[in-house]
Amino acid sequence: MAGRLKRMVDSVRVRFMDPGARREFFRAQGATIGDRTRILITSLGSEPFLVEIGEDTLVSFDVLFLTHDGGHWVAEKEFPTANRFGRVKVGSRCFIGARAILLPGVTVGDDCVVGAGSVITRDIPDGSVAAGVPARVLGSTEEYKARVIAESLPLPADFFPLGQVDRRVLREELEKHI
Repeated sequence: MAGRLKRMVDSVRVRFMDPGARREFFRAQGATIGDRTRILITSLGSEPFLVEIGEDTLVSFDVLFLTHDGGHWVAEKEFPTANRFGRVKVGSRCFIGARAILLPGVTVGDDCVVGAGSVITRDIPDGSVAAGVPARVLGSTEEYKARVIAESLPLPADFFPLGQVDRRVLREELEKHI
């Protein structure tokens, strides 16, 4: 009971931390997290010490890092010590989209984009954009960057970073272009 209560309190506390404090919180749990990485989730799972995230990476909201496979329960009667654990590694300069799920033992390389809602069941090579269930490589990060640049709206430079702009002003500007 005490462990469950502590996890609940930690979850509430982490929700209100800035990204730098979250990095330190997860590092204190044993996770390896690079500098300038922004983490918008409140938990790295039950074995955070098996999670590695590189520098300058953004982990969006509701992303799950699964470092063990709970399906071992089907073998519990025949083999009571059955288990499957694996590290989850995310490289540097990556974006992990909202509600993505990373399964035990996977590595997402450097300079990758993982689409929202994707389930990462196998390694994603450096410089790739991957999405889907299960995720598959759709193209290169360079191709994706070119498309983003080509499709970017002409917003004023003082709007950036977008997280700091007044949402009412942003809405007015977006309605001019969309």
